[in-house]
Amino acid sequence: MGGIPMQIDEMKEILASRLKPKRFLHSLGVMECAIKLAQHFDADVEKAKIAALLHDCGRAYPTECLIEEAEKRGIALNAVERHLPILVHAPLGAYIAKEVYGIDDPEILHSIARHTVGGPNMTKLDKVVYLADLIEVHRSFPGVERLRELAFSVELDEVMLRALDHSISFIITKEDVIHPDTLIARNEIILKRAEK
Repeated sequence: MGGIPMQIDEMKEILASRLKPKRFLHSLGVMECAIKLAQHFDADVEKAKIAALLHDCGRAYPTECLIEEAEKRGIALNAVERHLPILVHAPLGAYIAKEVYGIDDPEILHSIARHTVGGPNMTKLDKVVYLADLIEVHRSFPGVERLRELAFSVELDEVMLRALDHSISFIITKEDVIHPDTLIARNEIILKRAEK
């Protein structure tokens, strides 16, 4: 690419050719939502736009290939990720964003890697992309409307806590494993709140 950053329209074109139409539509929805959230919470709008557009670029690979693709790139996987390979699309996506779309901004790559399960030391950008993925306009699940309202009426950490709680509760009803990074993200918010 000769050091010239790829334009957003070019990224969209490549992404549309690599994802299923419904997944691409979701990516556009997440981008629009992330722009609004970034403006609302005073995060970097351009970075949010790019990270949100590309957040699911790892979904270009079928779920059954995600572990293999991650291992090819030296991505360390834990037992939870091996049990639920779909989770691997997030850290893999950070690599794909760099390989295919020429993204080398560490904040953007970090937020792509964190968008599914959260993690320690989440930045404002990480939280914006995580929330945008959860509440974008095409999402439909019990409680999504409440989360959408909260996203624009309470502090970022407060809505993030509600979003993490929702995710954990949903996983518990399925009697499945909870990624340790989700618990770390939740605990950090609660501990930070306790310090105030």
